[in-house]
Amino acid sequence: MKRRNRSYHHGGLRPALIETTARLLAERGQATVSLREAARRVGVSEAAPYQHFRSKSALLTGVADAGFELLHASLLAALSGPPSDPLARLEALCVAYVRFALDRPHYFRLMVGHGPEADQLVKTAASARLLDDFLEPVRAARLSHGHEDEEPVKTAVLLWSVPHGLTLLYLEQSIDAGIVPRVLEDLIRAGVRALVRAPLPEVQSDDPQWGI
Repeated sequence: MKRRNRSYHHGGLRPALIETTARLLAERGQATVSLREAARRVGVSEAAPYQHFRSKSALLTGVADAGFELLHASLLAALSGPPSDPLARLEALCVAYVRFALDRPHYFRLMVGHGPEADQLVKTAASARLLDDFLEPVRAARLSHGHEDEEPVKTAVLLWSVPHGLTLLYLEQSIDAGIVPRVLEDLIRAGVRALVRAPLPEVQSDDPQWGI
């Protein structure tokens, strides 16, 4: 007899499927995820997930969207700690970014991977939101070191690339295996400090699209 949960009839099925799929990603990887397996794990009929997700791609898009929400919350929490100098706040933001990725690599890989057009639309919108999280801390840190950038958005993208790029290299095992998470955080702090303190040339571009 199939297990049922009546709460799913009142809006609980979608988040249950997303959470279950995230666990499947962590256990088995993206290739083995399916709507059928997610339904089996949740304890509903094979047809039930189609009320919320028309395909596996749509389900993975939902997981990526949830991941961006979790990351956004983690970044806000990092900035809501005890008051400190602007550079320390920016460092805390960048460390929160890498810790999220290392704690939830199944979410992070999906969020930054290449997928169908629907996935890319989610990532584009979420990237703009995350850039907003970095924009003010980067601007404040740069100002505290005497730099008022004419193109603060582009400077924020540059600073963002430090935690983002080093985290990807770490997860893809493209850097020395002897680098443990603590060392990775130290490298990110060092890179951020160097860029905050440096006089950066203005980057000119006719392309209005900036993001990861």
